[in-house]
Amino acid sequence: MIVLGHSEGTLIGTAVCARGHVAELILLYGGGGMMGPMLTFQRSLLANELTNKKGFEGWIARKFNIDKK
Repeated sequence: MIVLGHSEGTLIGTAVCARGHVAELILLYGGGGMMGPMLTFQRSLLANELTNKKGFEGWIARKFNIDKK
């Protein structure tokens, strides 16, 4: 298996590779900034998107205040 991780996926890809059975690991990060602020930014975008969703997914996101965590 080949694992390719981009941005936050580089963290996930590294963890998957550490568990074994991975032939190759490819890490891509196109940003020029620090990883910590980029992850915070990505999480805020995702929280905003989920909170504004209609239906069950949006209700769950609002119920558990994911944008506040």
